[in-house]
Amino acid sequence: MKMLRTLGLLLFLATATAGATGADTDRGAHDARQVAAFARLYGVVRHFHPGDAVQEVDWNRFAVYGVQQVQAAPDRQAEGQVLRELFMPIAAGVQILPAWQPYPPVPPPTRDPSRILWQHRGYADGVSPYTNYQAKRTHRAGVAASIPATPTPPGSDYDAPDAVLYPLPEVLGRVVDFPLGNGWKARVPLDLAPADALVTPAQRAALDVLKARMAQSVPEPAEGLALTPAQREADVVVAWNVYRHFYPYWMDVDVDWDAQLLPLLREANRPADRGEHRDLLRHLVSLVQDGHGMVLDRLRKQTGLQILVDTFEGRLVVTDSRDPGVQPGDRIVAVNGEPARRWLARQTRLASGSPQFRPQRALDELAYGARNTAIALRLERGGRYLDITLHYDRTTVTDMHSAVLPAPIAQLRPRVWYVDLSRVVRADLQPYMDRLVYADAVLFDMRQYPKDVAVTFDLLGQLIDHEEHAKWAHMAFVDGPYQQVSGYDSQGWDLQPLAPRFRGRRVFLSGPDTLSFGDSVLSYVDDEHLGLIVGSRTAGTSGDLQSFVVPGNYLLRFSGLRVTRHDGHTPIHLVGTAPDVWAVQTIAGFRAGRDEVIERALQAVDAR
Repeated sequence: MKMLRTLGLLLFLATATAGATGADTDRGAHDARQVAAFARLYGVVRHFHPGDAVQEVDWNRFAVYGVQQVQAAPDRQAEGQVLRELFMPIAAGVQILPAWQPYPPVPPPTRDPSRILWQHRGYADGVSPYTNYQAKRTHRAGVAASIPATPTPPGSDYDAPDAVLYPLPEVLGRVVDFPLGNGWKARVPLDLAPADALVTPAQRAALDVLKARMAQSVPEPAEGLALTPAQREADVVVAWNVYRHFYPYWMDVDVDWDAQLLPLLREANRPADRGEHRDLLRHLVSLVQDGHGMVLDRLRKQTGLQILVDTFEGRLVVTDSRDPGVQPGDRIVAVNGEPARRWLARQTRLASGSPQFRPQRALDELAYGARNTAIALRLERGGRYLDITLHYDRTTVTDMHSAVLPAPIAQLRPRVWYVDLSRVVRADLQPYMDRLVYADAVLFDMRQYPKDVAVTFDLLGQLIDHEEHAKWAHMAFVDGPYQQVSGYDSQGWDLQPLAPRFRGRRVFLSGPDTLSFGDSVLSYVDDEHLGLIVGSRTAGTSGDLQSFVVPGNYLLRFSGLRVTRHDGHTPIHLVGTAPDVWAVQTIAGFRAGRDEVIERALQAVDAR
């Protein structure tokens, strides 16, 4: 076996310089099935092959180079040879076979605990002391993750070679067999004996040639430089695989992800500038229906406008403004000459998440743009129409909120109080605490993301009357490709009753922008019967944010773990929490200075 492996690597060295040049031209209607076959093998090898060479490869650059090579293959038979030449220097033991050819017998299983294998806690491309998301091979030192996480209290020492992320499988010697399409199939080992994981001298020579050719033929993305077709398709290759193997919500989403690969690759092969290609990636993200999903162009610094916009009755309405030419209550009727309803429908189709949240996510495309660019708006104000051009030049974050809201902490009437959790911190609440806990009713506004998470945790403790240890946030232990999950690390908030306790009625205001932490809080309120919920359905989006970068230098974000209701299994994803009392804002009400959700909440307080 070792001799065959060495001969194969020598063949690679001979053909790598004499084969395809890596020239990247727009091939038009090239056969995307060739790229799809490469894509399916790429993801399994990148994330699950345990050999040492895997961690030496620049996988984004390799994705582009691999697309170039398979695009240049003249026919199906040649593609098989190209795939072998691509992966042989990286992945010992990978077999690429015609679909009709039987797989050879699998070696007998073993219980040898010294074997090398990947362990994944959710999605990560390395280890980090700042997060629970980790990826590491057993018996090998951890390699630092490429995207540092937001600092949190450090966990275990994942860098150590003997560190394990969770219990090992009892039986090893595992392989995965899967179709590549286009007449090919593959077998990839999921664990290797220590000697087989090492880089041999012949493999080292082939790997060096591969790295040199990648450096020569794959350009770095840069502002003003058009992405090549191979770069665009490589973005799809990388993103499709992260979702295919690690997205935690496939059981809650009705989509055939395998069937999306070919259409996405074909679309990526069409000529596109950076903005148009970002829209393709937004479309990819929209298909997984994840409210956390978004696509950021890392080459174009984003900034905001000095206005705040919301959707009322399917229309775009300005709810706050620091721009002298725009007033709260102005209705946007056109965006860059496009009718506003058509613009909103188009952006909503490209947004990801639940039906109730997608129009809200679409508003980000208006709120943020590349620095020093402009947007033309036509406004309707009192029956008159005004044209205005706004510039994306906001350099400081301005605290904007709906103009019809009360003060962050306000007494609405005797012994009835309002607290906007998106605008208060713990120090703001302290002077009011005695009046709040003894009030007849308190309205807690959660229609936007809480400003101080600690305040909201305190609030839940002041409402709950028992210890609570539900496990509803589930991080998967991913042992192999295609959602091979061996278990979960399921966590909750382990709430304890706190003093002082709120004595009166509690009302929580909700809406489609209640997402992530807010979504989980309101599911607590609902499941534990901690108060009345007034407004509209929450976003149905929760789970930590995870990120990865594709070859074109776009950053994609998605939900990293599966969150359920607090029974541990009922879905919250896309569903959200429905209010006890429905209420929505209208344009007429807003223009009259009324917050109709607050008004409906006060009516509910009176009725009870």
